Amino acid sequence: MFFFGLVPTYSSAQNQPNTFVGLKSGKVLYPESIALRERGFGGSYLILDGRDQVLLSDILFFQNQDGYFIYEPIEGANRSSLMRREFQGRITLFTITRVVYNTNFDPYRTNNFRNNGSSRERTEYYFRKDNGIVQRYNYRNLRIALSDNPESLAILQEVGRRRFLMYSLYGAGGAIAVYSMLQTLQDGTIPLSTWLGVGLLTVPTFLGSGIDAKMEQALLLYNKSY
Repeated sequence: MFFFGLVPTYSSAQNQPNTFVGLKSGKVLYPESIALRERGFGGSYLILDGRDQVLLSDILFFQNQDGYFIYEPIEGANRSSLMRREFQGRITLFTITRVVYNTNFDPYRTNNFRNNGSSRERTEYYFRKDNGIVQRYNYRNLRIALSDNPESLAILQEVGRRRFLMYSLYGAGGAIAVYSMLQTLQDGTIPLSTWLGVGLLTVPTFLGSGIDAKMEQALLLYNKSY
C-alpha cells in the first residue's frame, strides 16, 4: 500500500534531494524543509515546508539540515526511538540525545522531588550491523558484532582485559575501604590500609579513560576492512 494523499507536491525528488522523508507506506517525500516537533509520551511529528504534519509513527527515516535520522525500535524495546546517524558502514553508529533535568529532594512535594531549573544533555550510543536490529553500543554487543574480524577482535580483547582489571581493583579497593572504616570505628585510628584502598579505587579511573577510544578504534577498523 502506498501513501498518495498526504502532500501531493512532494512527488518529485528534484526539488531538494538532500531533504527527504521515508514513510512506512513505502513513499518517499521531498519537501524543501523538515522541522521536528517533540512532545512527551509519543505524538512527536515532523513539519514539512512549515505547514504539513507527519507523525513520527508513520515514518522510517528522514534527512534535514541536522542530519539523517531513523525511527526504529532498539533491541529489547517495545517502541521506536528517533536516532541520528553519526557514520555509516557495515557497522553504522547512531546517537540519541536526551535532556536530563536536575532535581532536588523536597519533602513537601508528593513525589519528594522538584526540578531546580538546570538541565544537561546526555548522549546515548547505538549501532547496527548490516541491516540488522539496532543495538546498544557496549562492549558485549560490539564484541559479538565484530567477532568475524580478527584485528578488531584483538583490540576488543585488550578492552576486555582492562575491564576485568578495573572491576577487580574496584572490588579490592571497596573491600579494603570497608575494612578500614570498621577498624576506625572500633579503635578510633586511621589504618594505613585506608590509603591503599583509596589508591586501588583511583587506578581504575586511569585504566578506563582509554576504553571508549579503543572500542571506537575497533569499530572504525572493522568498517575500513569491508
